[in-house]
Amino acid sequence: MSPMGTVKRLTLHDRQGKEQKFLLRKSRPGDEEGMLACIRDEYGETYFKRDFYRPEYLRQEAESGHITFLVAEQTASRETAGMLILKEFYPEESMCEIASQIFRKKYRGYGLAMPFFEYGMDILLSRNYSAAYCLPVLFHDVTQRLLQRLGLIATGFVLNVFDMEHTTHSYQNGRNVKHSQGIQIRALGKRDAGELYIPGEYQEFCRMIYDRLGVRYQIRAEEQKQAAGQQE
Repeated sequence: MSPMGTVKRLTLHDRQGKEQKFLLRKSRPGDEEGMLACIRDEYGETYFKRDFYRPEYLRQEAESGHITFLVAEQTASRETAGMLILKEFYPEESMCEIASQIFRKKYRGYGLAMPFFEYGMDILLSRNYSAAYCLPVLFHDVTQRLLQRLGLIATGFVLNVFDMEHTTHSYQNGRNVKHSQGIQIRALGKRDAGELYIPGEYQEFCRMIYDRLGVRYQIRAEEQKQAAGQQE
């Protein structure tokens, strides 16, 4: 496990053999501009989390503990090469979201994404969450594949989230005018999903998802729920 005060040092190489050294750590006051530089390098002024453009918001969220900001620092220049956040929703929810892994373009190709996710996951696992989840963008599959290695299972979609007339990024859009997100989850503290009332035509599909999550559950027909309500 990586306690919050622990840093992780990495020596990575790109395909041409060029070496870069990085430091993974929790953000400190003053890191806000470096994180904003990562966002602007990838999205310009179009990132959908509009509050992230305000340094004071980043500081407030970090101080409150609502969001844990992690940074990847290039050790020679001390420049922020990438950012990652762990976001909690207590007391409404007991899950933790892994989100906003964004790298400056010049630091891509060194294989930094996976060790950065592992660093964040170690911190997440050291806390008391019911589950870890992520909403990866679907216009490229890097995040989806890496999180799957960490045990986050694909469970569904959030469709038509990004209007590409108002969002720019460095990846190819294909023929899409809107982009969607996936839903990936890893069960942690909560291992019992209880009774699930699901229409018959969806039950086999839902069993497959919950079996992959490795949790206990009981699927009931939707008619059983209606009958139980009438008895009450």
